[in-house]
Amino acid sequence: MIRHVLRRTGVATLCRISARTPRIRMMPPARLLNSATSIPHVSHFLADTLVPKCTSCGITLQKTAPENAGFYIEPKPPSVEAKAAKAIKSADKVFSEHFSSLSDEDKALLLNGAEPDMIPTINAAKHKAKSVPASEKEGRQCLRCRNAYHRSAFDASEYQVETVGQVMDRIPANGKLIYVVSLVDFPMSLDESVFRHRSAKSMQFVITKTDLFFQTNNLASRYGLQFFQDYMFRKYGVPRNQVFVVSGKSDWNTDTFLDHVKDNSFFIGSVNSGKSTLLQLVAQIAKKQREKLPNARRERAKQKQQDGIILNARTYAAARERLKMWAKSKAENGPGASFMPGFTRGVIPLEISKAITVYDVPGFSGESAAHLYDFLSADSIKQLQKGALFHKTGTYLSKYVTAKEGQVVTVGGLFFLQVPRGCMFQVRNVINHKVHIFSNMEKAMEVWKHAKDPEAVRGLFLADHAKTDLVKHTVPPFDGSFDLVLRGLGFVNVKATGARPDPNNAEDLVVYLPKGVAAISRVPISKYITRTLSGRDKNGNVLRKEKWVQLSTKEIKRYTGKESFFEQILPTQE
Repeated sequence: MIRHVLRRTGVATLCRISARTPRIRMMPPARLLNSATSIPHVSHFLADTLVPKCTSCGITLQKTAPENAGFYIEPKPPSVEAKAAKAIKSADKVFSEHFSSLSDEDKALLLNGAEPDMIPTINAAKHKAKSVPASEKEGRQCLRCRNAYHRSAFDASEYQVETVGQVMDRIPANGKLIYVVSLVDFPMSLDESVFRHRSAKSMQFVITKTDLFFQTNNLASRYGLQFFQDYMFRKYGVPRNQVFVVSGKSDWNTDTFLDHVKDNSFFIGSVNSGKSTLLQLVAQIAKKQREKLPNARRERAKQKQQDGIILNARTYAAARERLKMWAKSKAENGPGASFMPGFTRGVIPLEISKAITVYDVPGFSGESAAHLYDFLSADSIKQLQKGALFHKTGTYLSKYVTAKEGQVVTVGGLFFLQVPRGCMFQVRNVINHKVHIFSNMEKAMEVWKHAKDPEAVRGLFLADHAKTDLVKHTVPPFDGSFDLVLRGLGFVNVKATGARPDPNNAEDLVVYLPKGVAAISRVPISKYITRTLSGRDKNGNVLRKEKWVQLSTKEIKRYTGKESFFEQILPTQE
């Protein structure tokens, strides 16, 4: 059977021509859209030709029903005057107006030998506006996506998160899988139910958001890659060359990863894993590659662009503007990325080269994680998804708060950790919100639910107590320290200090979690991704804890798979 694509009356139609007979059968557009499983890397582009889709979320666009999904408003092209007004700064505009009113003598005195064309003018801005290529025009966005980008409008009912099974049903059997995993809550972002559909050994794994944990790409590539390759190999048998560490925000190791991307690959991952941000960067790099520059020249241009973001910026404000421009460039060349869960709603194709097409699919999540957004506002979600810098807040050198027996530690009401009798904890917060300590649980609940002065606790809590209930959990026993990891939110490091409590009279460590928040107890990840104190001096002698900072050597621990890396924190049976 030979397939041909014909254009008839402006509509793409797939024809089937039999080798035995000249009879031609016309495949209707409706059948064409459903043929994704047979020709996945072609059908999506044909479908986009037949039915335009939102470039951000992938939903089919329509212009007739504003109340329905996919409503699209055709933007009006800006005039040259409007572009010119945007191209010139307001301060420069005022200066230009005053400068033009001066006499020739005063102008010469003010210029002090400079060329007159150095002065910004509206005419120059017009020329600049006319030179903007058409490729920089904004892509097609549905009204929902535009509101999400420009207004941070968020309606949880519009952003339904799909399950693993629903997402996997969208992917054809011959589709290759690239699993994007967030480092923020690792390994909670690694859903093992995916392996019921495909073998882990057949997938590629990409660990994202490494810029939140490592100060430089060199450290991420050295220590981060080592740990994640060890972990995926020991636990799931994944070959080491199928595991990558990247940063879609800072462009770390994306070129290396892109060299291993194969045609007909589908990017999967949990909600807010950094999948769409990574794809934006991949699309941007692919666009540069299509410019057919020599490799050496392309690399120099890319390095110059990256260095100019910070190093060539004279002020912090200039650096921020450069970062915004870079982010805008990525957004124009890739799928939409948003802090809202369930933002991507369709399968979005991206042509990396003439031979390679990859696809973005909706992020998945479990039922409990989906309820997390029922009691968090859009601004709170946006704040938390920015993350906290681990190399500043989560290492043994970072600042900590001390909590004594009976006191309760919380971060925005996302958890309430009660210190047992006879214990004292050092808590390092790696969640993008301030930590607070209450004298006891009763006081914490009084303030959370019945604050007499709401203004006094404004900004203290992110979780809305009226929209959720607290569930008591027991933390498994630990030795020394552990990470309390919250799915999709971050973690806090808890270190026991002072005298050890009597094991015969020791109380369980209790944490109260809002219904919908899932958590695990993890071995401190700092042991595997950063150089930490070994507890031994240069001669190998064991040191007392009070001597560690002064005399201990530093080491990085390799994951062997012999010890348990994490344990589930389950509700207490009462």
